[in-house]
Amino acid sequence: MDERDLELELWAGALDLLARMGAPEEELRPLRERLWALRLFRMMPKPQAPSLWSRPLVWTVLALLLGIVASLLGLPVHKLFP
Repeated sequence: MDERDLELELWAGALDLLARMGAPEEELRPLRERLWALRLFRMMPKPQAPSLWSRPLVWTVLALLLGIVASLLGLPVHKLFP
């Protein structure tokens, strides 16, 4: 349990206290729904950063570098791109 879970528990306790003090349920319901939505959002796994090899820019730069090296070695790279 981290500080975010503790914060959610505090807000839930505050809503329960307001309900016991006589606050109308139609005013508390949107707050409870937002609290549940926030709980569900925080329970979802965090998206992983994409790996370096899944980016098209890396492959483009690699292909260009290989083309430059091949042309420096005297290979007919210009025939690959008509």
